[in-house]
Amino acid sequence: MKNKNITPYVVVAFFGLVILACSSPKAKVASAVSYEKITVSPAAPPKLEMVALDEKGQIISVDEKVKQKILSNRMAMLTDAESKGKELYTTRCAECHDLPTPTQYKETRWAVIMQSMKDKAKLDDKEFSLVQLYTSIYFEK
Repeated sequence: MKNKNITPYVVVAFFGLVILACSSPKAKVASAVSYEKITVSPAAPPKLEMVALDEKGQIISVDEKVKQKILSNRMAMLTDAESKGKELYTTRCAECHDLPTPTQYKETRWAVIMQSMKDKAKLDDKEFSLVQLYTSIYFEK
């Protein structure tokens, strides 16, 4: 008697049974039912959203929080000219009053304020342009 290898026949028979089982109506219903179980019901409760809070615990719009992070990152990477402008801004302007944040005003209003303070801060044209360069960072888009 010859020794025949029956492994290929067993594999073919196994896959035949799998295909047959998957194509039965019960298998289709079972797969549809399992799909329905994972779908989200329209009556599901709404998801909670994360919000940004300021120091006082008041909600800040995410866009504002992102803007502040971008500004903070930008301030950490000043050019030499911007650094000199910052130094002039924090020393000369602070001699007479508290330093306003440029974003307290609209960009056009800030330009008028800067121009009116140039002589009072005793800034020459070069120094004034450095301060303008530094404060313009607040209005970058």
